[in-house]
Amino acid sequence: ESVDLDFKHDYNVEQGFPILKTAGNTPDIESFLFVIPGGVLASMYEQWNERLLEQNPRTFLQFTGKVNKGIRNTILNEPEKFFSYNNGISAVAEEVVLDSDLKNLEAVRNFQIVNGGQTTASIYNAMVQARKTKKSINLDNISVMVKLSVIKDKDRAEEIIPKISEYSNTQNKVNPSAFSVRHIFHKTIEKY
Repeated sequence: ESVDLDFKHDYNVEQGFPILKTAGNTPDIESFLFVIPGGVLASMYEQWNERLLEQNPRTFLQFTGKVNKGIRNTILNEPEKFFSYNNGISAVAEEVVLDSDLKNLEAVRNFQIVNGGQTTASIYNAMVQARKTKKSINLDNISVMVKLSVIKDKDRAEEIIPKISEYSNTQNKVNPSAFSVRHIFHKTIEKY
């Protein structure tokens, strides 16, 4: 089943989302960037669940891992910094519907998240936990960057989508010690 999203009618985003068409588009792929509120992303996941992630190689790993705990802490304690702390999501689609000025995204046909399943599921699960415990949570303070690749050549979609998924999910491991290199202590020692 095609995951078709109508942001204006299904998610009450009256103006749609401001969208930026990126440079470097090809005959096969048209690329866009936009920001989606966490509340809308959680509602999308609530409606479509795992069907939103069918092209994603990972499933939600709960809040037991270090990364997912970090995502959850940001959601609960610093939601306004989520955009800065999180890489966002990469998605593919068959078609976008823009407003008459071509500045706002109103709908997407056959939307799939190929990278960012942990982010999406973490935001959704934070909403579910808040409901269960009757705690207040405002997911609209969370901004999630979306890199959207629209596959224009339908005949090549089976070849292109796996590459987008593979490349956006392939990362070099960074040792935790590497993060301390920029610490003021190390900079001071280097000066001495």
